[in-house]
Amino acid sequence: MTSTTYRIWFPDILTSIAGHLPDNCLPFLRLVDKATAAHFSNSKSVTLSKPVPPREFRWFISNKMRTLNTVQRMTLAKLTARSGSVENLRALLRRSEAHAWEFEVWDAAAGAGRLDVCRFLMTFYCPRGPAECDAQQRTRASRRSFAIGSSATAELAITTFGWRRLMPRGEATSS
Repeated sequence: MTSTTYRIWFPDILTSIAGHLPDNCLPFLRLVDKATAAHFSNSKSVTLSKPVPPREFRWFISNKMRTLNTVQRMTLAKLTARSGSVENLRALLRRSEAHAWEFEVWDAAAGAGRLDVCRFLMTFYCPRGPAECDAQQRTRASRRSFAIGSSATAELAITTFGWRRLMPRGEATSS
């Protein structure tokens, strides 16, 4: 038997397969073997404001979070909220310090128009529903969301949180 290395993937097939994957999957595809790593040598970074495969994201937060300072952890939470990945955000917010980032994470999700993430955040931070969140919490969150200035963000807050009564008269859209 010779010591010749057999290529599992042909470059054109590999490129075709990779063309159907999200950008953030390519760096992880490099882990298959040396030939694949060489083929995708330019794909070494992950954009955190785009969805990251949940398995790799969980690995990152379990192994690397301790190397991040508080500001970097909050930034990671905001980028994850913007990405729209509820599964990744759920894994990240299980950390005890996550409650300190509540409004920043909500702002990021609302600013990116991520209704599904906003709904998840409502159930995460106010498990008994919007009526059970204290008035100060709702008012502060609604002001921050509306300060972003997007009518889509306002509609997002109205549908998700029932904040129509918190908006100035004339700004509420019909739903």
